[in-house]
Amino acid sequence: MMRSKVITLILYVLSVLLISEWIYPFIFLTDLKNPLFMVIYLALSLAVFFLGWRFYVTIPIHLVSIYLLMGIYFHQGRPLDPKFLSDFIQIIEKGFRDLLSFNAYDISIAFITLIFFVAIWLLNYITSFTILKKQRIMSVLALTVAYIAVVNTFTEYAGQMALVRTVIIGFLLLHFALSKRLETPNRLSGLTEKKRPILYHLSMILLIIIFLSSALLFPQQKPVFDDPVPYIRETLGMNTTRTVGYSEDDSELGGALKPDHSQVFQVWSEKEHYYRVETKRTYTGRGWLRQIERVLRNLRAANHSHSR
Repeated sequence: MMRSKVITLILYVLSVLLISEWIYPFIFLTDLKNPLFMVIYLALSLAVFFLGWRFYVTIPIHLVSIYLLMGIYFHQGRPLDPKFLSDFIQIIEKGFRDLLSFNAYDISIAFITLIFFVAIWLLNYITSFTILKKQRIMSVLALTVAYIAVVNTFTEYAGQMALVRTVIIGFLLLHFALSKRLETPNRLSGLTEKKRPILYHLSMILLIIIFLSSALLFPQQKPVFDDPVPYIRETLGMNTTRTVGYSEDDSELGGALKPDHSQVFQVWSEKEHYYRVETKRTYTGRGWLRQIERVLRNLRAANHSHSR
């Protein structure tokens, strides 16, 4: 009995770490200040499910927690202010009104955060059910990996280390979930009661360390096919981020900016000097053209008018 409680506690901690990987990208993309309160809400939500409390207790706890969190993030950290109740109701009414009228651009970040809290609530219930009732975690793990992969691919969030952490946590969750399943009588034999858990857990953790270390340390081959993500982003109209710095192609300006510290050339000189890399004279209304591009464009226009 004691061993089963310890394994359940380990599964709870690992589940909190796994679902926390949903919070960090959301905080980054929405520019919210502190993920600590969301993690506390996540831990509390999972705790009531792991403790097996009934729905008439868990539902009020979640509703009150979400209300307090919304006040912390969107009412200057004063959720107990009586004025916030009317603001909270307005957030819900306007959000559903924009959602039902398909005005995606008008949906406020407050309403999106509210929906995210509800999604975490449902995800915690699914996680606790699959672990405690089924002793399986693969569905939630696959969903988390897919979520991080999509966010890492199509946004500015760097999710490489998040994927590594998710894989590590996922392996540990799979291991301890399987160990909980094997706690049933007559599922294991051949090892003594004292040696079985020590040998079993240590060997599996050692295998996880070996596999992950080899994956991170061994040299990686270059991909055989070209990266399809730039074409997908261009097709979906998501390739709007431009680079600050030197670039030969200035025909399309505008959009978001990100720094580029790539080295263009090196100079060794005894005194300071100004170097002009290139000049462009023709502005099209959307960007700048080089001299040869302007000449080619004029030639095409002349040939087009002559053909008429």
